[in-house]
Amino acid sequence: MNVKLLKEKNFSLLMFGKFISLTGTQMQEFALSLYVLKITGSATLFASVIIVAMIPQLLLSPIAGVFADWLDRKKIIVYLDIISGILVGIFATIYMINGELTYHTYMRL
Repeated sequence: MNVKLLKEKNFSLLMFGKFISLTGTQMQEFALSLYVLKITGSATLFASVIIVAMIPQLLLSPIAGVFADWLDRKKIIVYLDIISGILVGIFATIYMINGELTYHTYMRL
């Protein structure tokens, strides 16, 4: 990696923001699997949640690479992070209103 890139403000801000975003996403996925483990007590369901969270990444990565080559990468990153934040905000709001997230909560969306 070229060290000169790290000295550029825009690149450093982009990489820092992406790091924070990915860290939050991974923490959310792991916390959801721990929540399933706590509620059900099933290690199989715990592992299933982790696997299901990985499936979109595995299936969509090759296709996303093609679109990333065609479209503006900066806009893609910004729009997808905004969509992700909106979805997390929706689930946080549901949790604050109901005090829990259950299977039935997801089915109502």
